Amino acid sequence: MNTKGNQRYQDTRKKIETVFQELLQEKRLQEITVSEICRLAGIHRTTFYGHFLDTYDCMEKLIGEMYTEMMEHFVGEKEARLEEGFLWLFEFVREHRSLFLGFIEISYENPNYQGLPTLLEQHKEEMVKQMDYMSEEELLYHQEFFSAGLLAMIRRWLLRGCVESPEDMCRILEREYAPRGGKEDAQESR
Repeated sequence: MNTKGNQRYQDTRKKIETVFQELLQEKRLQEITVSEICRLAGIHRTTFYGHFLDTYDCMEKLIGEMYTEMMEHFVGEKEARLEEGFLWLFEFVREHRSLFLGFIEISYENPNYQGLPTLLEQHKEEMVKQMDYMSEEELLYHQEFFSAGLLAMIRRWLLRGCVESPEDMCRILEREYAPRGGKEDAQESR
């Protein structure tokens, strides 16, 4: 029997995800059909629907898994430096370019789309202390602001074909976080 936890179920899900990601390299998400995925994966539609509701659900779950992996990389490593974390992030996004382009496409077409689950809720208290925020609410304001800016930056990078290296993207991000000529520079020059 093919139940959620067994190897056959996991192998089938992986096959669906692989075919889906290959199609994303050739087509926009809206052009991909469940029938096409099933034909290329060699499965029945009922098998697909045993794993996903539709192609958007497949996209959301794949992005959710990747987002969880990214968040665990940042939150899970106590000694991790942000610079190394963001380098890893840009390398990860470049490696999964077609999937992230698909996600960005639907998130810009539907601003209310909430495709990214968040591990932030599970780690709020820890992050407030680590990042020296006054409250959880302050952390959430920061997260909203930073996520929107980072997503816009990644979108531009992806649409340009990832011309800049992940190292260049880290440098650009770092400069935005600590711009020259800021308050500290002005105080130092006095």
